[in-house]
Amino acid sequence: MQPEPDWSPYPKIPARTRLGEARGRTWVAHEKIHGANFAVVCDAAGAHPAKRRELLGDGGLDDFFGVGRIWPALAVAAARCAQALREAVGAAPTAVVTLYGELAGGRYPHPDVPAVPAAAAVQTGVWYAPDLVWLPFDAIVAGADGPCWVADRTLRTAAGPAGLLCVPLLAEGPLARLQELPVLFPTRLRVSSACRPCRTTSRKAW
Repeated sequence: MQPEPDWSPYPKIPARTRLGEARGRTWVAHEKIHGANFAVVCDAAGAHPAKRRELLGDGGLDDFFGVGRIWPALAVAAARCAQALREAVGAAPTAVVTLYGELAGGRYPHPDVPAVPAAAAVQTGVWYAPDLVWLPFDAIVAGADGPCWVADRTLRTAAGPAGLLCVPLLAEGPLARLQELPVLFPTRLRVSSACRPCRTTSRKAW
């Protein structure tokens, strides 16, 4: 039996930030996707699935919103993304990379969008796609000097060619400007041309 990979759950984002500490930094605002926290930990042995607080064994994939159906393709794409991130930050080829994302979709109640057999909605009320979709929003690369959080642009540059779609980017810039963005708006996530925005959502900045 192989040892479990070294990983950490995604840390809680502080509810308040002192503007004095925020000055001089570039912030990014993402659309808050309504789904389930799902991470992929990539090490020398391959890709490993994890929910918010613990790793998932092979038997737990189907019980977690049926993600086992898309896991084979997702694992390959995540491993490719992880390797690109290692190269981008100059990490060792075997460095552990954790991709944090949101599992969403599973149902799209629209007469022009066929349902996907065996798919079930991760959350209801905000509809994204008829099938499951996993959207990375952050990543960390382990190194000898400690963990390295990956910049948003670096993650998006690595994710696209690997076959992954990141959460929608709303804006980037000073925190004060991002705080002026609307909190409610039609979703920016377009998984396919047949899926039309039909609900509103909120923003998240960090």
